Amino acid sequence: MAEIYKPRNLSDLVGNDKAVAKLVATIKQKGKVFVYGPPGVGKTITVELVAKTNNLRLIETNASDSRRRGELKDIIQQSQMRPMFASGILILLDEVDGVESWVDVKTLLRKSRHAVVLTANDKYNVPQDVLKLCTEVRFYRPNLEDVVKRIKNTMGSSGVNYRGVTRDFRHSLNAAYYGGGKYKELDTFEIIESFFSEGKVDDLDRVKPTLYPWLVENAPDNYPSARLFEFYQTLAIADKAKDLRIMSGFKTELKGKVKYPNYYRRRGVLRRGKDNGDSTTEET
Repeated sequence: MAEIYKPRNLSDLVGNDKAVAKLVATIKQKGKVFVYGPPGVGKTITVELVAKTNNLRLIETNASDSRRRGELKDIIQQSQMRPMFASGILILLDEVDGVESWVDVKTLLRKSRHAVVLTANDKYNVPQDVLKLCTEVRFYRPNLEDVVKRIKNTMGSSGVNYRGVTRDFRHSLNAAYYGGGKYKELDTFEIIESFFSEGKVDDLDRVKPTLYPWLVENAPDNYPSARLFEFYQTLAIADKAKDLRIMSGFKTELKGKVKYPNYYRRRGVLRRGKDNGDSTTEET
């Protein structure tokens, strides 16, 4: 479904006023910022609007897209150049929690002469030595009343269906316009559980870079040996094809319990307590 609305100015955003102010101030000082929070709260569009408002040349890439691996090294080079026409340069690495090379990210943060913004949904997928190089800015979902008010101001009151309105403003505006049903943002545990128990793959493909460790380490609890071998073969094919929808049909046979992958422990990004709605505790 196509997006029907996109804020044109910072004043069009809903909620997170203090976070936006902190983000703007750090960017103006050519600082390094880590912005995190659930999908749909305006992390990316806010950075884009800051660049537009301050006449900054925006260099943007999706850090979780493995097809763009070479772009990061090019961006490191550009980060040390002077802008020719714009007032400055603003570098945005979107969805950095799915990046494959943290070494390149740290190099960029240390060497860039310009402001750098990293965005992610989950803070705990990012190594501590990366976080220490940044000013942290957390975005929260706006109040439901503010979302409804902004939808009314944007679309008017007639012919609007408010049944699908939630604190996810981006989704809510589309749901109000198209009459969509209620929407719920899934956390990582729910995405993995729905895949193993029901074979659902749409959400897997949406956030695939961060989910490979979950799939690999939880598979033995969910499949007998013969099926497990087939699972890993298919996962390798899906990875090569860059499309996890190939995994559809792998509904679990053993209904094993989903656990937090040891892979993340080894990377030093251990999950601490509950965050972003996750209710399942860590296991060893």
